[in-house]
Formats: sequence, C-alpha cells, structure tokens
Amino acid sequence: MFLSTVELRPDSRELAISSVGPGGTAQVWEWQTGRLVSNLGDTEDTSNVFGANDAEFDPSGRYVVTAAGVGGVVRVWDWRKDLLLHEMEVSREFTNHAAFSPDGQLVVVASSDGSATVWRWSAEKLVADLRAHRGSVEDAAFTPDGSHVLTAGEDRTILVWEWNEPRVVSELLGHADRVVDVKPLPGALALSASLDGTARIWTRLWPIPAKIPRTGGQSVENVEEFTPQGRLLLSNNATHAARIVDVRTGGTVRAFREPRTIEMDESSGPFVRATLARGGSLLVTNSDAGPRVWDARSGKSLAELNAPNRGPGLADIAPDGARVVVPIYDGQVLLWNWRTGRTRQLLDNRSLNIGDARFDPNGRIVAATVGAAMPRTRLWDVASAKPLGSVTGALAGFSPDGKTVMTLADQIYLWDVASRRQVGVLHPPSQTSAAVFTADGQLVVSAHSDAGIRVWNWRTGQLIQTIPGVKGAFGPLAVSLDDRQIAINAFATAVTYPCEVCGPLDRLVELSRRYVTRRLSAEERRRYGI
Repeated sequence: MFLSTVELRPDSRELAISSVGPGGTAQVWEWQTGRLVSNLGDTEDTSNVFGANDAEFDPSGRYVVTAAGVGGVVRVWDWRKDLLLHEMEVSREFTNHAAFSPDGQLVVVASSDGSATVWRWSAEKLVADLRAHRGSVEDAAFTPDGSHVLTAGEDRTILVWEWNEPRVVSELLGHADRVVDVKPLPGALALSASLDGTARIWTRLWPIPAKIPRTGGQSVENVEEFTPQGRLLLSNNATHAARIVDVRTGGTVRAFREPRTIEMDESSGPFVRATLARGGSLLVTNSDAGPRVWDARSGKSLAELNAPNRGPGLADIAPDGARVVVPIYDGQVLLWNWRTGRTRQLLDNRSLNIGDARFDPNGRIVAATVGAAMPRTRLWDVASAKPLGSVTGALAGFSPDGKTVMTLADQIYLWDVASRRQVGVLHPPSQTSAAVFTADGQLVVSAHSDAGIRVWNWRTGQLIQTIPGVKGAFGPLAVSLDDRQIAINAFATAVTYPCEVCGPLDRLVELSRRYVTRRLSAEERRRYGI
C-alpha cells in the first residue's frame, strides 16, 4: 500500500490522506499530534485492489470527497462521524481525481474514460459531462469563482471549460508529456505538473467582459463602431435611433433619433444603421426613410435624402466628409453629395438585393454587398462610377491601407482590391457573423455563431486567440481605434472586452516580457506565424 494524495484541511489542522493498495482507504489525521482522527472506507476489503485514488476536503472543511479508483465510484463523507453520505457511480473505468466547487455544492470528477463530470453530490445528480480530451483525464478542478473547470489530460493538454454550457473556451498547450495535476492559481489561472518534468504557470487567457445596458427592451441594438474618443456607437431598431455611449458607465452621451415613416415586419431587417465619418465629426444614419447626415457633436440634423428603403444596409461617408454611399435594398447603390444635394447612380438593378456599402479609406473605391442567397461584393471607381468587378462573399470591410477587402461566405476571404485576386482565407469552426480589421491592419477580429470571438493573423491564416463570448453574443462587432477593446452584441447588452493581443507589435513585445521565460525555438516561431 502507498499514499496517493495528501490534502490539507482549510483550517490547517487536519490532513486527508488517500492510499492505494488492498483495502485502501482515505484517512484524516491531526498533523500536529500525529493522531488518526477518521478512517473512511473498509480496511478489510482486500478486493479493492486500487483503494482510494484521491481525497479532498470541501471549502468548509466538514466533508471529504474520495475517488475510489478502479471501481469508478466517488464518495462524499462526513469525516467527523466516519459517515458515508453519498455514493456516485461515475465511470466504468478509473476515477482519478475528485474536487469540490468553491461553494461546496458540486463535485468535479476526472476519469480515465476521457470524461470530466460535474455532480450535484447531495442529489447524486450528473449536471455536466465534459468530453474533449484524447485519452484519460488525469485531474480536474474548479476555478475560484466556480464559473469554469480546468481539466488535465493524458493528451498533454489542459482544457478550460464553461461547465454549465458545456464548452471548451481555452486549450493550454505546451507540456511535452501527460499532464497529471492542475490547480487554480490566485492571480493567474492555473499551475500544472507534467511527466515531462516541468510545472507551468498559466495566465488567464480570456478577458472579463463589461456590459452596457441597451435601450429598447429585447430588440436588437447593433454595435456599429468605436468613436475616436473610445466611446461606442450603437443603432437601435426599436427606438429608430442611434446613440453614442460611454463604455465605462454605459450612459448615453448623445442620441440621434430618426422619424419612422414605413411600417415593416421583423423579417425586413434593421430599421436604422449608423456610421461615423473619419475624425468623428459627422454621423450618417440609413433608415427606412433614407440616409441622413448629422453633426456628431451637437446631434443636429444637417441633411437628408428622400430615398425610402425597405431594408436599409450600412451607408458610409467618404473621408472628404461630402459624399455618402447609399445602399437601397431594392437594387440601387447611390453616391450622394449631401452638401450640394446631387446624387449619382452606381447600380440600378431592381432584381438584386443590396446590403452594406463602404468607401475604401482613401475615398476612391466603393464596395457593396449584392445578392442575398449567394452574395457577392461589387466594387466601383468613385471618380468614373465604373464597375471594377466583384468577389465572392458579403462585404465585411476594407483594410486600413485600402489594399485589401474582406468578405464573408463559408469562410473569411481576403482579396487584393486592385486585382480582385484572393490573398488570404481564414477557416473558423463555425459560421461567421461579422469580421473587422484591427486599426494597424495586421489582424482580423471575427464573431461567430458559437458566440466566440477569434483573433487572426490574416496573412498566415494563424488563429492567435479565441475569446469566448457571453451567452447570446453575436455580430456585428467593433474594434477600438487603439485596438485595445472589442465590442459585440448580446441579447440584453452590448459587451466590451479588452484585447491584449490586438495591439501594435511594440506594445506586445513589452507585454511579453512579463510572461516569457525563454526564447521561442525556430519551430515555434514558424508554428505561431512569427
């Protein structure tokens, strides 16, 4: 018989010791006196060859949970009374480890059958089955707030779970052999130990979101973009208005309310969309009544165009502040000089449906989504109004230098504007609802149907970071001009996240000095696209 685990009670007076061997038990000792306080198990049971693999106290120190090894059983004990309270048949193979949640109400169990299971032990009820490891799950633990579970596997990985979904939100890679132990670590994320002879400290890989309450009840209030001051522009379908909010307080800084002229059903799309001119001094809304230009600082309406629109997409204003590209759902794309009132037609085909439209950053090219079932992005030369061709997918946006246009279809596509040649493709695991370039043009941030946000090096196709969205999160999304914040829609809020990996390279180098303990190998640099 030999010892399997040793666990210190929260008040530091007793030790829980689990032993492996014939008749193995869990024992509680008063370490200061060396006195055996409680013996949990049947010492005469010589058929129990593998004994108790693990024993841990609950946060109150009142109960002990044991993982009974080969029997696949987990037991919860009142150790002061030597009383078995509950027994759960968890696995047909080995139970390697069991641990309480921070509130003591749940137990997470790591098993050799490749599962980590979460149980409400007082009811002997399974509440979550977490399966993603390739091989045995060696250890499992709750994070200190109880919202996530960490699992360590034979497959050399550590997975971070939102256990109540359940879904994996981060995969921690780096160990070269089986990971046998993982523990939550105050001030970071986890401490892990592996048969490769290393212990590793992992920092928290997902940000904590800040939520901005929406107006308009349960209707969609679209996240549009950040202002140069780091505020957030939202457009609200129910109140038929746009507003600028302070992301720190959620308070409305300024509102822009459109008159509603056409009644539409919910399938007709958004009632109002909004975008800022470069510098943030002007704002353009596009609604069922048509486009309108506003003074973004005072909220005063400056001009409007009588162009009723059954399903308005995003209108955009050129860098010169004078021209607006207006997408009209029923097959028209207009250029409108709001100062002179003149319009020019780029497209007039009533058999087509038109979505969002944008200028490139130089104001020389316009792109718009054309078609609904299999959309394409068409491009026009602004000066001559001549078409320049089209590319596959719905328009997502131009890169900051104007040389690349991004579209969304089954994948995320990047195209050279001059030649319309594909220069990049990103392969997300779920449908993409929105994607934007970061301000320096080096990265792409995308939102997906699994509520995840992903950050990509679009030139190499490398996925740099996955940020789990809040429940119900969906596109559109926006990235701040300093690349430090991401905003996305959710059902009851607009949600903002900090994004450490989105910033300029010099800031990332400075940031890395806090974490890096050795230089990357040539192979690692190639793998990570550096």
